[in-house]
Amino acid sequence: MSSILISETTREEREQIVAESIGNISGLCDGCSAGLAEMYQDYIDGKREIREINMEFRAGMNPGQARPKRAAADTRGRMIMMLEKMGEFFDARLDGYEEHQLSCIESAAEFYPFTAACLPQTPGTRLLDLGCGTGLELSYYFETVPTARVTGIDLAPGMLEALREKYPDKDMTLIRGSYFDVPFGENIFDAAVSVESLHHFTKAEKTPLYEKIRRALKPGGYFILTDYFAMSEEEEQARRAELLRLKKEQGLADDEFYHYDTPLTVAHEIEALTDAGFASVTVLKNWGHTYTIKGVVCCCGKEKHMKPEPEIIALPKEQWKGTIVPLVTRSDSYYDFSIDPLDYDGCTIRIERKKAEEEIVHTPEEYDFPDTLYADYRDKAEAYGVVSDDGELLACIEVCVEEWSNRMIVSELWVSEGLRGQHVGKRLMDKAKEIAAAQGRRAIMLETQSCNTKAIGFYLRQGFEIFGFDTCCYANNDIARREVRINLGYYL
Repeated sequence: MSSILISETTREEREQIVAESIGNISGLCDGCSAGLAEMYQDYIDGKREIREINMEFRAGMNPGQARPKRAAADTRGRMIMMLEKMGEFFDARLDGYEEHQLSCIESAAEFYPFTAACLPQTPGTRLLDLGCGTGLELSYYFETVPTARVTGIDLAPGMLEALREKYPDKDMTLIRGSYFDVPFGENIFDAAVSVESLHHFTKAEKTPLYEKIRRALKPGGYFILTDYFAMSEEEEQARRAELLRLKKEQGLADDEFYHYDTPLTVAHEIEALTDAGFASVTVLKNWGHTYTIKGVVCCCGKEKHMKPEPEIIALPKEQWKGTIVPLVTRSDSYYDFSIDPLDYDGCTIRIERKKAEEEIVHTPEEYDFPDTLYADYRDKAEAYGVVSDDGELLACIEVCVEEWSNRMIVSELWVSEGLRGQHVGKRLMDKAKEIAAAQGRRAIMLETQSCNTKAIGFYLRQGFEIFGFDTCCYANNDIARREVRINLGYYL
């Protein structure tokens, strides 16, 4: 079946998805199988998507591996997770690996071929694949570029042997080892790729690796990274702290790689690639927590030509009042609201991210009253932004005050396409936090829409959280229109 989403499957189909997925995993005892079936019961019942259940359990396992890690009881009888060496972890889960990857990871059937399509389509392309495993991304790539020359690196010998047996006639050099240690050479590859492999390492560990990748690429070459990411710095830090705790508890050395997921935030991943000298770093697409990022090497083959950081300046009211903020929303997903009728006992409210049937687009031309700076109804507004040499507005943030509640409101935030990926949005939001703290405000609040999932992701990464919504703010059918007003807050 083409989809595993609750909205697009029947209960019987969901039972089949879970049964087949568990059946594809070898080495499970009866107790483990029963435990996995119970774990996915909410999915079968239509209560929670597979991705939500997997995210709860994912910290202790690789994406797509539903077999639990080894566990043991401590002196108090509590179950603790026993870490496994990276290569051994994957080899132990080789049987049924690909089937489970594609059937139980949200949108895997989309992001593997998407990743392959992002790679050079030229015959004879030289490709470096980091953490190649059994070559799921290569299976799609070889369909369009059968003569590609691939160098694959992986810690798991069983995975490499499976890849070799699958494509005996392909030009592949497969290396068992750590991509941190294996030399790549310089100016050799047209592109490099890594899918669902690099979410086990810190920014400090990744940056030198990314420098090595950049040097191995030809001028104008690029690196495609598809991986899953932490949705907040708090999640990133908590995952790392838990790994260190487990290693200390189990007396494990620091010079071995043990399997435990410690994903960075997207912002920190971009910083690592930028610090490594890639000339440009761009987010190409995302599916929930999974993103595809592209890092391009300068055409001269040298390290990124560093540009001065865009200067953020005050935008005086007398000069900028009435300036239209050209906000454009483009999204392939939205948050769906399901609200049961309220009675004396309460009600159930469910907010679920869903994929849109077609791209959602909203532009300023749609509205009778487009967003402008220093609107008359905004109290004590201040605006800051980035302006080009010829006076064009390139980015801005506007804040105003709600005195009665002692809260600051972010009334406008916009960054032009050319400045995205340079942390301008974060710096503008940091400016708002600085002003709010200096004024002694208790919180910052802002408004966005349920279809603006990219903006919501950004706000969550900046520490905001939902504190309200309005289902008839813009029209009486906002839920059906997929444009529910969502209020987010940052507490000081």
